[in-house]
Amino acid sequence: YDGLHQCKIDKNMVHLSMKSIVDIKNVGGDIIVDSGSPHYIKIVQNVRKVNVFENGRKIRNDKLFRTEGINVNFVQIKSKNKYIIRTYERGVENETLSCGTGATAVAVAMHYLNKTSSNKIEINSEGGMMCVEFNENEKKYTDIFLIGSARKVFVGEIKI
Repeated sequence: YDGLHQCKIDKNMVHLSMKSIVDIKNVGGDIIVDSGSPHYIKIVQNVRKVNVFENGRKIRNDKLFRTEGINVNFVQIKSKNKYIIRTYERGVENETLSCGTGATAVAVAMHYLNKTSSNKIEINSEGGMMCVEFNENEKKYTDIFLIGSARKVFVGEIKI
């Protein structure tokens, strides 16, 4: 939990303010970004062929991350400002359909790695498309917004 976030809703689009990112680590070509939750980001050629459960679990349980845990994002580059991600989430201990802090971490990481010069990045996940916008100054990322559509995907009732 990284605190409260400001949000603006414009028609069916939600603009969620994310925390600033100032600490990015390069670990043997892969990137670690804390975007509210820690994320390990690995670029792959074909994200559809990745066994997210096995590979994500292996990284998440590495001795470097075992105690606190880490989310693992596998990223395929579609173009300079479009990426496809699949995410293994700590706590869930499995792949999830979408991850806002993961999308944010990936967008910033792609800019940090000079894979893009854009400050408006499209991220596609199994759960849908999101956009991440940010300002960058000397590899410090501020004014970050996660933007996506709002739609009902589940209704439930808990009886006690």
